[in-house]
Order: sequence, then C-alpha cells, then structure tokens
Amino acid sequence: MRKAVIQRRFPWALATLLTSPLALGVDIEAGRTQYADVCAACHGAQGQGQGIFPALTGHSAEAVRDSLNAYRAGQIRGPDSPIMHRVTSPLNDAQVANLAAFIARIDEFQDTTPAPSAVHPAPSTAPAAHVPPVKREGNPAAGGSTFQQVCIRCHGKQGEGRPPMFPRLAGLKPEAVQQALQLYRTHTARGNYSGMMFPIAGTLSDQDIANLGAYVATLGGS
Repeated sequence: MRKAVIQRRFPWALATLLTSPLALGVDIEAGRTQYADVCAACHGAQGQGQGIFPALTGHSAEAVRDSLNAYRAGQIRGPDSPIMHRVTSPLNDAQVANLAAFIARIDEFQDTTPAPSAVHPAPSTAPAAHVPPVKREGNPAAGGSTFQQVCIRCHGKQGEGRPPMFPRLAGLKPEAVQQALQLYRTHTARGNYSGMMFPIAGTLSDQDIANLGAYVATLGGS
C-alpha cells in the first residue's frame, strides 16, 4: 500500500531508490579500486579519455555494464575490441557491476580516484630489474596474431609507434621485447605509461611473450 502511494505521488523517488547502488547490491568503492587498476591508465583518472582512448563519462551503469559484458564475450564493438576483450575477460559478474556503477558516477569523485591496489601497484621509481628471457621458442606467425589483438592499435601495423605515448617497437630484438613484457607483467616496469601496459601484459602467457618477441623482430617499421 505504502509503495503504491509513494509510486503515485513521487515516481522519481521510487525509480531512484530502485536503481541506487545499495538496491542493486553493488560496491562503488570496489568498482573505484577496479577502475584504478585496469581502466585509469588508458581512459584517465576521471574517465576523461586521452589519446586514442575514449572518454567514459556520461554513460549509465546499465550501458557500461552491457558494453563490458559484450567485450567480455568477445563481441566486436570497435577497433579496441581485441584489447578490451583481454582486459575484461578476467572480470566476474560482480566486478563488472561494481565497475559499471562507479563509472556511471565517476564525476562525483572528482580527483579522488585511489592509487592502484596491491594487486596492481604503481610503477616502480627504482631502475628496472633485469629478468631472464622466457625459455621458449617463439613462433612469429602466432606472435603476429597476438600483435594484431593487443599491440597494433597503439604501436601501429609495422610497430612504427605513435610518439610520444606509444613508442616504436620495430627493430627491437626478441630478448628486449620479452624482458619489457615480463617487467610489465610483474608490474616492475618504470615509465610514464607503464600503467597502460600492466593489464594488457598481465593477460600474456610465457608462450605469448616468446611469440611476440619473435614477431616484433621481423618488423621493419616505416
């Protein structure tokens, strides 16, 4: 009875209540940390977008959730779909809901996006450590396929790069590529844009890294 009276007199209030984070069972703070871990480096701390990465502001939680689920399922929704598929694949339903809820309200947080979590720490300011190359034979053909999925959008078809944000890869030796990717994968790399590479490198296996090193070594750039 009371619900009917509220709905009749204040329909907007009921709609707000039913779509609030509390009613939907989402955790805004968890989404905020998730955003800092996997989204902020590319899309900006406030979702403002930067470079080739679009702004995320102005979207409803439902729209963001639907997009994340589409990426997770491998659907093609634009040139960044292969990268987004790899980044979103590890997310579970609860993480997607939390992330979508935070992005929908990101304007309310202004400059309070937290630092990356312990799982995805900030880049080290110490000199980069040396890591031994992966002890696997790289397959250039397989590396080319992975390059198309996760590298070409930022670094170019021939690894020519897009300075200043995305460096040239063509001409690098396999060992150099492998070491860089391992440093990114373990979050021990240093540099202004290391945060962009952390979630992407984290999806790569040792064999992926060996294959990418073998393929990049074949590129001449332009």
